[in-house]
Amino acid sequence: MSNLSALWQFRKLACLVPNNRRIASVMQKHADLLVNQTCKFFEHVEGFEQNCYERREGVPRFPKDFADMVRTDGNT
Repeated sequence: MSNLSALWQFRKLACLVPNNRRIASVMQKHADLLVNQTCKFFEHVEGFEQNCYERREGVPRFPKDFADMVRTDGNT
């Protein structure tokens, strides 16, 4: 393994996993204001974190429609 692989593993656990948890927490508090794309994001958050600790098959990728929703402030 290269140093880049170790750096990616560190960044996933130090940055991405905590950020995903914060985003998911805020979304859960305001679930009544959000749309269906959030379910896909929650599946991604859980699968991504599990995959950081133990390799998993079929982990959902970050949902493009969720990214589009956030980018347009929900005005899709």
